[in-house]
Amino acid sequence: MLSIRVTGFQTTIRDLENLIKTLDDKVKELVERLMREGYDIASVKFADAKYAGRNDVIVSPPIWEGNTMVLRANGDNVAFIEFGTGSVFEDYPEPAMRNKVGAVGRGQYGKKQGKGTWVYVGDAGNLGYVRAIKKRGKDKGQSVVETVGNPPARAMYEASLVLDREHIEAVAREVFK
Repeated sequence: MLSIRVTGFQTTIRDLENLIKTLDDKVKELVERLMREGYDIASVKFADAKYAGRNDVIVSPPIWEGNTMVLRANGDNVAFIEFGTGSVFEDYPEPAMRNKVGAVGRGQYGKKQGKGTWVYVGDAGNLGYVRAIKKRGKDKGQSVVETVGNPPARAMYEASLVLDREHIEAVAREVFK
């Protein structure tokens, strides 16, 4: 009878398990670094956005949800700031993307009267023009904001551009060295 003895099998299994764990840790590190860069870009773009109104957007640091890392922007005006409003700015997002995210076309929100200059009572933000309300020549003490809309900030879109092939390769080389 022929007897074969295999040695070192347990060591090989343990080495492979360590290699898999190391690889998983490196992939997580790569994702976290890219998401931190996206977070930094989105935070700055939302904070600096030109907006005729109250910019209430808060970008939350990316978090893991299961095996997915999520970057969120919260606030009542996220869509208005990200995609823009009014009729004088470029058409972003494109109609197909606009339908996918539920955004409306330029000047089509609410009563659909945003096709030119319009006024509202509220916060002028950093883009609106404030003027007093007058009735029969008398100042009514309130002010309205005149605006033609807001250009798209594209904050989340710009954050996603971090994920171009060359940049991912450069960060991956650093992480996996």
